[in-house]
Amino acid sequence: MRRLKVCHVIHNTDLGGTETMLFKLLQQLAPRHDMAVISLMRCGEVGKRIEGLGIPVDALQLAANGRPRPDRLPVLYRRLRELQPD
Repeated sequence: MRRLKVCHVIHNTDLGGTETMLFKLLQQLAPRHDMAVISLMRCGEVGKRIEGLGIPVDALQLAANGRPRPDRLPVLYRRLRELQPD
């Protein structure tokens, strides 16, 4: 069976319910598939735990000082093209 390439895009990886569920999902799927995580903000506590699983977490910092940074959107586009998820 071919390994799927999966990229999860999430707002941030601070400690929270959604982030914790993503971590649990990755624990189960990572051995069978190629995983990556893109955090639109910073790499938080759960992000570090995800990295501990051997899964890369890219923190794109799409906002700074409470203000959006649309100039960072091309970074998201480039990263998704590099990863080429299924």
